[in-house]
Amino acid sequence: MTPRRHAVAIARLVVAAIEAEPSRGPQKLRRSQVRWAAEQPDESLATELGVLELVDAARDAHLCALGADDGLAALCVPWQDVVAEAVALLDRPRARTCTRCGARLSRRRRNCGRCGRRCDNQG
Repeated sequence: MTPRRHAVAIARLVVAAIEAEPSRGPQKLRRSQVRWAAEQPDESLATELGVLELVDAARDAHLCALGADDGLAALCVPWQDVVAEAVALLDRPRARTCTRCGARLSRRRRNCGRCGRRCDNQG
């Protein structure tokens, strides 16, 4: 794996940890903290915001699935690269889903294909 792929894989784990927060308030706070750490790449600021702890936990989870050589390569990925990839993932447009059953919606159809509910304004 290349260092960029390691950064993307760790960033996906960071985003999953953010989205696993129990309510919207902590999610929004954590997203803004990650964005701020990406804009101001200061290690002491990132430590105060808890972003380095989040990245290290994601890196540890990523290391569990790797061998020795890939693990060493993943350890060499700077936290700034991981945070930049996480911000890019957080800024992606979300897929439209049905509020009733959670099925992914087509851009063209107005009704859910699984449950039939009309889903006009879902994001």
